[in-house]
Amino acid sequence: MAETSRMMYGHTYEQWMDPARLAKRAQEEWDKYQAMSDAFDLVQDKEHWKNPIDAVIPEEKRSIVEQAINYYAGGGARFVPAGEGKLRVAAPGYWGNGF
Repeated sequence: MAETSRMMYGHTYEQWMDPARLAKRAQEEWDKYQAMSDAFDLVQDKEHWKNPIDAVIPEEKRSIVEQAINYYAGGGARFVPAGEGKLRVAAPGYWGNGF
């Protein structure tokens, strides 16, 4: 099989390695990382980011906060209504998840 015909995520090697596509993918990954970092900043313990999480967030941030907790602290987030469009989020944190 020729190198040029390999498929990567549904694209040929040339398509995958195209500089414009590389730049776009890199920017998308950076934007996703920044969004998760900002979301984790909302909920992380202020003394140490590895401590358990207990915070109140706007409901519309639930999805990105859950992704951020999974990424940085290993998951375990529980969300409960806190009234007026807010959610209380609790998670065991990085150390609590055995890391």
